[in-house]
Amino acid sequence: CSFEQEQEKYFCGRETAIRLLLDRLSEGRFIAAIGPSGCGKSSLIKAGLLPQLMREWGIERFTPGKHPLSTLVEIIERQNQHNQPFVLFIDQFEEVFTLCENEAERQSFIELMANEATNIDKKTRVIVAIRTDFLDRCAAYPAAAKLINRNQPTTYVVTPLSREGLEEAIETPAKLHGATFERGLVSQIADDVDEQPGALPLLQYALKELWRVCIEESGTGELLLTKKGYEQIGGVKGALEKQANIVYKGFVASDQTFVRQLFIELVQLGEGTEVTRRRVRWERLEAIADSINQLRRVVGMLADRRLIVTDEQTVEVAHEALLSEWSLLRNWIEEDRESIRLRRRLEAYCREWQETFKKSDDALLTGARLAAIVEWKDKNQPKLLAEEEEFLNKSLARRDREIKEKIEAAKREEKQRTKFAIAAGVLVSFVLGLGLLAQRLDAQRREREAIAVGALISNAQQLFNTNNQLEALIASVDALKQLKQIGGGDANTLTPLRAVIYGVEERNRLEGHTGEVTGVSFSPDGSIIASASTDKSLKLWNVKGQLLYTLSGHKHWIWNIRFSPDAKMLASASIDGTVKLWSIKGKIIHTLVGHKSFVYDVSFSPDSRIVASASKDGTIKLWSTTNGKLLRTLGNKIYLKGEYRIYSVEFSPIDSGVIASVNYPDGDVQLWNLKQPNDSPKLLGKHRTSGNLVRFSHDGSILASGSSDGYVKLWNLKNGKLIGEINGHNYT
Repeated sequence: CSFEQEQEKYFCGRETAIRLLLDRLSEGRFIAAIGPSGCGKSSLIKAGLLPQLMREWGIERFTPGKHPLSTLVEIIERQNQHNQPFVLFIDQFEEVFTLCENEAERQSFIELMANEATNIDKKTRVIVAIRTDFLDRCAAYPAAAKLINRNQPTTYVVTPLSREGLEEAIETPAKLHGATFERGLVSQIADDVDEQPGALPLLQYALKELWRVCIEESGTGELLLTKKGYEQIGGVKGALEKQANIVYKGFVASDQTFVRQLFIELVQLGEGTEVTRRRVRWERLEAIADSINQLRRVVGMLADRRLIVTDEQTVEVAHEALLSEWSLLRNWIEEDRESIRLRRRLEAYCREWQETFKKSDDALLTGARLAAIVEWKDKNQPKLLAEEEEFLNKSLARRDREIKEKIEAAKREEKQRTKFAIAAGVLVSFVLGLGLLAQRLDAQRREREAIAVGALISNAQQLFNTNNQLEALIASVDALKQLKQIGGGDANTLTPLRAVIYGVEERNRLEGHTGEVTGVSFSPDGSIIASASTDKSLKLWNVKGQLLYTLSGHKHWIWNIRFSPDAKMLASASIDGTVKLWSIKGKIIHTLVGHKSFVYDVSFSPDSRIVASASKDGTIKLWSTTNGKLLRTLGNKIYLKGEYRIYSVEFSPIDSGVIASVNYPDGDVQLWNLKQPNDSPKLLGKHRTSGNLVRFSHDGSILASGSSDGYVKLWNLKNGKLIGEINGHNYT
C-alpha cells in the first residue's frame, strides 16, 4: 500500500520533488504526476505533497472506480456549498480507462475535471497520479490533452529515488521508533532495490516483514533489524511472494480453491498481456464463496497478512506488485486468461442489459455471443450473481423459443406442401387434358414462343461460357419465366438451363466475425472490403475473400463504416459514442471523441479532409482527418433536447460544403450549407415515419432518403422538389 497523509513523518527521500510540486501548484492549477507502476507516485502526493497543502487548503481525494462521474459531481457540489478553494487529488487515474466502461461517462468525467482546473471563476487545484503506460489514452480526449499541453508545466515525472534518498527512506522510519539496522544492512537492501523499476512497493512490504521477524516475533526485546532476519524473509524480491505462498499453503484445500477464485476476481485484463488490479464489491465475492463464513475467514486472513485491503463495500489487491511477483498468481491468470475475458464480458453484457436497456429482451444474448458464454459456463461451472443467472437464463429461454418457433414453422410448411402436392396431382391431370386440346389449337403460336425461348437459352449459355455468371443467371431466369408462360419445357430446353443455374457459384463468403455483421463497404478502387460487427471489430478482406487485417478498439457495437474517397483510410461509427479513423493497413489514426451518445453514421468530404458523424445526441460533428480535431458541431436546438436522433449523414460527392441528413422520429430530410455560419438547415421535406438513410447520386444532383415505412424518396437538388417515391420494401 502507498503511504497515507498521517504517515508523513515516515515518508522520506522526496524533499526536492515536494518543493518542485509546490512551486508548480503556485503557478498553475493542474499537475499530473506520471511514472511507472510502483515508482511512488501515490505516496509522493498523499504523504509528501498533501500534508503541506492541507495547512491552507481543503483536500478532496478519490480513485475513479467504475463510476467516477457521480463521485466527482458529489465532491464539487459539496465544495460549492463551502465556497472555498480546495485541492482535488485523483489517484490511480488509469482506472478511468480500465474500470469505467461507459464511454459517455468517461468523456463527461474528463471534461468536468478539466473545467474544474481551468474555469477562471474557480480556484480549485487538480492533481492526478497516472501510470506512464496509460498517458497516451489521454490523447483521445481533447479536454485532457489540452489540460496536459498548457503553457506552464503541468506534468511531473516521478523519477526513481536517488541512492541517498533511498537509504534515508529505508533507515529513517526505523529510527523514529528507536530501532537500528545491523551494519551494512541498509546498503545491502538499497543494492537490491536501486535502479529496479517498480520496486518501492516491494521495499515497503519487505521492511514491514523485516520488522515483524526481527522486532515483533524475536522475543529478545532488542530493537535491531538483522541480516539474518532479512535472509529469513527472502530479501526484497522474495518477501512478498514468500509471504503469499506461506499464507496460501496455510489454507485447507477448499479454502485454497476459493483463494484462487478470489484473486482471479480481483484482476482486470487489458490489451495484450496487461494485467491490473480492480476493486470488487462484497456481494460478488459472496456469490463465489462456499459460505459467508468462508468469505469472512479467508478475506480476513489475507487482509491481516497485507495481501488484500478491504473497506465496507469493496475488496482489492493490496500491492499491484503482487500481480507480477507472485508466480502462483501469474500462473493462475495465464491458465484462466480466456475464462477471465469471458467472465468480464458476461459482467459487461449483464450490466448493459440492466442499466442501458432496462432488462429489455432486445438486449439478451444471441448467436455467437450466447454460444461462447454458454460453452464457457458449461466448461467452468462458475458461480454467478443472481442477476447474471437471470440474464443468461432469459437469453437461453429466448433462444429455445426461437428454435421451437422455427421447428413449428417448418412443420406447418411441410403440411402445407403435402396439401399442395395432393392438389397439384389433381390439377396436373386436369391440365394434361386441356393441354392436348391446346396443342391442337395453337401449335403455330407455341412454335414461335419456343423459338424465342431458345434464343434466351442460347444467350444464357454464351454468357456462362464467357464467365459472365451473374448475367447468365439473369438470362436463365428470363428464359424460365418465358417457359412458365408457354406451359413448361422438355429435357432439351431444361437441361442447358439447369447447367447454367447450378453452375453459377457463390463468388466468395467472408467468415470470421463472432457477432452479427452490421455493415460492409468497398474501397473506392474495389480492392478491399471492410466489414463491421457487433463483436466490436472491423475486418479488412481482399476480393478473393482472404482476411487482411482485424481492427479492434471500439468498446461496443460498430454501427457503420465508410472508406474515404482517396482510399487511404476508413471511418467506423460505434454506439460507444466514438468515431475511429483507420489506415487501410489496419492501424488506428485517430479516435474522435465528443458525441454524448451512440454514433450511427459517418461520411467523408470529397477531398477526404473532413469526416462527418451523426449521433443519437441530435448533432452532426465535423472532424479534421489530418489531426483528429473537432471543427464544427451542427444541430438544431430542438434536436439537442434528447428527443431526436440524427440517423444518417452524407457529404455531397461534388461539394464539400453541402451535407444531407435525416432524423428520427420526424423523418425530416435536410440540407446543411457549411459555407454559411448559420447552422440552420434547409428542410427538403419529410417522411411519414422516422428517416433512416440518405445518399447522393454520383453527380450530386439527386438525393435519396429512406424511412422505416419502406419508402424511398428522390429529391431534385436543383429545385429542392420531390421527384417521386419508390415503395417495395417492408422495412428500410
